[in-house]
Amino acid sequence: MALVVVDERGTAVSLSDTVRLLALLGMGTADAVVTSWSDKFNWHYWRPGDAIRQASTDGNPATEEAPGWNPRSGACAIGANLASCSTFGGTPEHTSGTSTFAGAASTILRLTLGLRKEDGRWVVAHEHHSFPDTE
Repeated sequence: MALVVVDERGTAVSLSDTVRLLALLGMGTADAVVTSWSDKFNWHYWRPGDAIRQASTDGNPATEEAPGWNPRSGACAIGANLASCSTFGGTPEHTSGTSTFAGAASTILRLTLGLRKEDGRWVVAHEHHSFPDTE
């Protein structure tokens, strides 16, 4: 989205504003990565595939594991190190990295460029950093 806006506005309008926007996006998403990954490994919630295959280790006698279960998108070999199995993502489920990164970037774009939604489309409503952080 940032590149589309920058391309439409052109850096001729303000090279320094373009550089500032891209720097803010870089810093904001980097902070989001740190926050998300720190939270993932602090809470270490299982991904659904891990929970199905390892249910007998959750301390709840009412759950039943299915060690041979595989998702439709592919298979991890039985006995494989599930923490590194790409089918299950390889990282704990909580918190969603994608949502964290997108949330940081969209907030920076909205506050920097003054984006707002009109009739289901994002439009530039005000091109100043003082645009209020409201819906």
